[in-house]
Amino acid sequence: MRVPNLQTIAICFCCGPQFLPPFCGKAGVCAVDYLGPNLQISVEFFDDKPVGVELPQTVDLLIVQTEPGLKSATASSVTKPAKTETGLVVQVPPFINEGEKIRVDTSEGAYLSRA
Repeated sequence: MRVPNLQTIAICFCCGPQFLPPFCGKAGVCAVDYLGPNLQISVEFFDDKPVGVELPQTVDLLIVQTEPGLKSATASSVTKPAKTETGLVVQVPPFINEGEKIRVDTSEGAYLSRA
């Protein structure tokens, strides 16, 4: 039985996720949705083909599209969709605006905090 070899590679925006399969997990969220600039990930290879990806527990992503925030908005159960630089859409509190960085839980695809 052959054992996969584990290699750590650096993903940068320029080389992007094109060479990786999607590696989708919970809630249909895929590893490529978290691959931002200079993110360090571990990739398992078998016969020189990627077969698995280990992401960090959290990643910081830039919001590129969302509805305007409300100055008076405070943390509550109300959320709005926000598109990140990688294309991932995350439900965020109403006070988050375009151009802000947020911290996202990679196991759930959920907003944690501002970064």
